[in-house]
Amino acid sequence: MFTLGISTRKIKRVTKLVIGKEIKKTEASRLNQSIKAEITAWLNRPINKKFSYVFIDGIFLKIRRKIISKEAILCAVGMIESGEKEFLGFLPGGRESREAWEDFLTHLVRRGLDPKAVKLIISDGCPGMIRAIKTIFPYSDHQHCLFHKMSNLRAKCPRSEWPLIKAKIHKIYFALNERDARENAKTFIKEYKDIFPRLVDCIKKDLDSCIAYMKHPFRRWRHIRTTNIIERGFKEVKRRVKVMETFPTEESCIRILYSLLRLQNENWEGKLVRNF
Repeated sequence: MFTLGISTRKIKRVTKLVIGKEIKKTEASRLNQSIKAEITAWLNRPINKKFSYVFIDGIFLKIRRKIISKEAILCAVGMIESGEKEFLGFLPGGRESREAWEDFLTHLVRRGLDPKAVKLIISDGCPGMIRAIKTIFPYSDHQHCLFHKMSNLRAKCPRSEWPLIKAKIHKIYFALNERDARENAKTFIKEYKDIFPRLVDCIKKDLDSCIAYMKHPFRRWRHIRTTNIIERGFKEVKRRVKVMETFPTEESCIRILYSLLRLQNENWEGKLVRNF
């Protein structure tokens, strides 16, 4: 009932209406404990498909320990050549450090995710995440999410100048091919290197990873140049957990995420990304 959007406070009232009695906390706890083995099996299930594209990101949720703090839950979505996608798993990481991401990515590889089959990994610009990607997936290209990148560049430009700068940056990141993108980047760098040096340095530093998607079939570009696919999954998670202010324990967080992400996979089953 919770995964369908009913708050924990209302579940008692619903069960009383449906079965004539309220579900007590002890009964709810017993039911929660019964799915422990099921969660463990799902988080460790073999990865048998050859995923060509992997989207990774972290979602921050409030967990109560000694104090209430926002903690990163590391997640991954895989996509095969047909356009079929799937949440591969998640791991409470505390923070998005290199060590946490290496642990999570290594776990995916041990379950069967083939590093040589993964053509492209799409993520934001978290330094620890990028270092972990290079370590665990040395054969894969890395695509820096362009939505995150544009937000980062905007912070390095005066607001009054942004509309023009944005249009010129779009000529780099959304060019018709890699050659044009690099030529447009050279023109932009030459024009603005003395005016907005921080902005130019940021573009130069990540140019290769921002246009990595251009090495792949054109029809896939709009799907693989951002982390929108995994972000949309997070949006649904946030909508469902909105009825809770915090998770009382890490275990409760894992239970709810398992339920929501498994439900998301069921909703995705048989629905291919169009024109992929």
